Amino acid sequence: MKDKIIIQDDRGNDVTIETKSFLKHIKQFHQTGV
Repeated sequence: MKDKIIIQDDRGNDVTIETKSFLKHIKQFHQTGV
């Protein structure tokens, strides 16, 4: 797995996210049940 994910925001700018922090954020998001 890559250490970083590159996505584009709504302005078309490349945004680099570290995979570990991204996955941690997703897990927290799921746990809140939003």
